[in-house]
Amino acid sequence: MKIRSLMTIPVFAVLVGVAGCGTSDSGNSNTSAQTSVPKDAQVVHVIAQDYSWTLDKSTFKDNQPIAFDLSCTSGSHGFAISGTNINVPIASGQTKTVVWTPKKAGTYTIVCSKFCGPGHEQMVKKFKVV
Repeated sequence: MKIRSLMTIPVFAVLVGVAGCGTSDSGNSNTSAQTSVPKDAQVVHVIAQDYSWTLDKSTFKDNQPIAFDLSCTSGSHGFAISGTNINVPIASGQTKTVVWTPKKAGTYTIVCSKFCGPGHEQMVKKFKVV
């Protein structure tokens, strides 16, 4: 009897974790990542959906602001640029703008910082700064 009860704890924990994957995060709906967009900003439209990022351009100039116009069509995700302090939650139906100025040329990686389901690890997109 005790063994059966102990075995249900990990199963319950997994079910609770999976139940939240890909769902809307209404708790962060008031979080604002809106930033005034500088006139010289390079604007890129970014779509977050379950397990992928779509960008309408992927090459940018260094030392010039990039305005990431985020929208989310499914699930709940975290827009993060590896190696920076950019980490913004976004849920289905939301739009947000994030402005970031790269200080050096190189290849940067956008990742999902919020577990969104079984394809979460593949939710990666690279872009270049020249």
